[in-house]
Amino acid sequence: MASAGETLTVDGLRAHLSRPGRRGKGGVLVLPTIVGIEEHMYGICEKLNDAGLLALVWDPFSAYPADTPLAQLWPIARDELDDRPAQREQMRWVGYMQRELGVENVGTIGFCLGGRMVFTLAAADPRIKAVAAYHPSIEHDCPARHLDAVALARDIACPVQVMYPGRDHITKRETFVALREALESRPAPTIAHLYPECDHGFMEHSNPISGVDRSQNPANREATRIAWAQTAAFFQACLL
Repeated sequence: MASAGETLTVDGLRAHLSRPGRRGKGGVLVLPTIVGIEEHMYGICEKLNDAGLLALVWDPFSAYPADTPLAQLWPIARDELDDRPAQREQMRWVGYMQRELGVENVGTIGFCLGGRMVFTLAAADPRIKAVAAYHPSIEHDCPARHLDAVALARDIACPVQVMYPGRDHITKRETFVALREALESRPAPTIAHLYPECDHGFMEHSNPISGVDRSQNPANREATRIAWAQTAAFFQACLL
């Protein structure tokens, strides 16, 4: 899938920008999976544009050349990426979306690695007006370089939507339950979806690391159809 968007470079940080056909007041900061900006993220941008929303994808690897092979980036994200400087970069893009792109209402959506980071970002940044998290990768024993997404979820002031696949091999069921309890302790709305027979990364047709075709699981295809329709409506209600 070719992206119709453009690459931005601001203060040494990279992002991918994709605009809807008609300018609106809502935009979404997309926090990608562990492999960064790739075909799946371009597809998410297209879906957001179809919903009338501007989309900007944060590049977790701005410190590295843009042509660095995936085989080198994946272990960096897995073993070295620190939430604190990453959060500062994300907040820089929120400000850019408001000041330079004219976005009045900013939401955020994340997948896998980004699915965890949307909680820590929204807890720290009150400018975020809506959060959607797809199969967030939250390890049971939080590494020192990770912010505690479950604990910080209690501080999010805006509506949150979270999608959890029952066959997630990264985030344990008890971690998801703890996340729900944290979110449901807030006065803001929480919408939690459980897809019991789905796999981690259920929206990705092909895993760029393993090559596994997740679309072979019928439950993944069904969840993709159901989940995205609700996410599009969620962002439209909160941001447009």
